[in-house]
Amino acid sequence: MSNLIENLNPLNINNPYQVEFLSGLAHPNAASNRMIELRRRYSYAIPSYADGVVIANHAPRIVEVGAGTGYWGYFLSQFGVDIICYDPEPYQNRWCRADRRFYEVERGDVRVIDKHQDRALLLCWPPYNNRMAFDALNVYQGDTVVYIGEGSGMACASDAFFEALSTQFVLDYEHEAVYQWRGIYTELQIWKR
Repeated sequence: MSNLIENLNPLNINNPYQVEFLSGLAHPNAASNRMIELRRRYSYAIPSYADGVVIANHAPRIVEVGAGTGYWGYFLSQFGVDIICYDPEPYQNRWCRADRRFYEVERGDVRVIDKHQDRALLLCWPPYNNRMAFDALNVYQGDTVVYIGEGSGMACASDAFFEALSTQFVLDYEHEAVYQWRGIYTELQIWKR
């Protein structure tokens, strides 16, 4: 297993979520049973080396709202991304229970975006049927949105968010996530104004 991980990670980026996910593939039932635990510990989306490269090339400066444990901030900082993370309830909330603080996550909601208009906006698995992603998009006046999650009509954000996103921005890049939990369809999308 370690050779596989090394081949998928030529810069030796530290990604313990990927390691735990891949080690569970040998025991699919155990991995499925651990899905909720690992999503709460790390993130809903499992980052890959490819995700880090793409995001670093499209958005070298980012503000993330709804950062939870800070795992994506930690991961992307290893690619040289200058990222500032916020969450209304950092590290411990309905969606995350961090036993480790991966990256500094400051307390703040979508209103903090106003101070960071010069950065790309990162939204990773914004809560389903919740105004957070839609409100974040309305505050954001910058030119790049990095969206990680399921598409419209699935289990992320709201229809209003996806409508506003596709009206105000143009899809510049997308790929299906390399690592996914069974039944979850995560995509990485880069949107430009």
